[in-house]
Amino acid sequence: FIVHLARDEGCRWRDILILLRNVDAYADILTRTLERYQVPCFIDQRRSMWNHPLVVLTDAFLNILNAGFRAWTGGYLFRLLKTDLLPSLSADAVDRLENYVLRFGIRGSRWKEEWNFRSYFDLDKEQKEPSAAELEENRAMNGIRRQVCDMLLPSMDAWKAAQNAAGRCAVLYQWLTEQHVPEMLADMD
Repeated sequence: FIVHLARDEGCRWRDILILLRNVDAYADILTRTLERYQVPCFIDQRRSMWNHPLVVLTDAFLNILNAGFRAWTGGYLFRLLKTDLLPSLSADAVDRLENYVLRFGIRGSRWKEEWNFRSYFDLDKEQKEPSAAELEENRAMNGIRRQVCDMLLPSMDAWKAAQNAAGRCAVLYQWLTEQHVPEMLADMD
C-alpha cells in the first residue's frame, strides 16, 4: 500500500507515517520489509546513551579526577582508554597495557613509578638477569604508562586546584580538546 501511495498517488515518502504502539517489537521486521520494497525509512526510537563513547569517556575521566589514584586500579582507567576516542593510544597498545597491569597487579600510585617487573617461574632458584624479551616488554609498557600519566596527571592537579564548578568545567573542556576528542567524534560520523 505504501509503494502504491508513492508510485501511483503522488505521495512523497516523507508524507507517510507509520505509528506503532510498541516500536521495539516491530522495528526489525518493519525495517527489513521496507528495505525489501526499497521504501526509505527512519525509525525514531530512544536509545541509551550510556554506551556512547563520549559518555563512557567523560564518566570514566570524571571518576578518575574525583577518586585520584584509587581509580587507577583498572576499571575506570581502562574504560577511558578503550573508548577509541584517544588517538595517541592504539587499541593494541591499550590491550597489551591492560594485560601487563593485570598480570603484575599494578594499582594506584604505582603508575607514577618506573615499572621493572619480571616473570618468575621458580622463586627457589637463583635469579637470572632479565631476558631481552622482559627488558623490551618493560620498556614498551613504561612508554605507554608515561603516555597515560602525561595525559591524566596534569588534569588531576588542575582538578584539585579548581575553585568552583566553572574551573572544573574548564579542566574537562581543556582535556577533551587537548586529546582531540571533538575531531575523533567528527571522524566517527
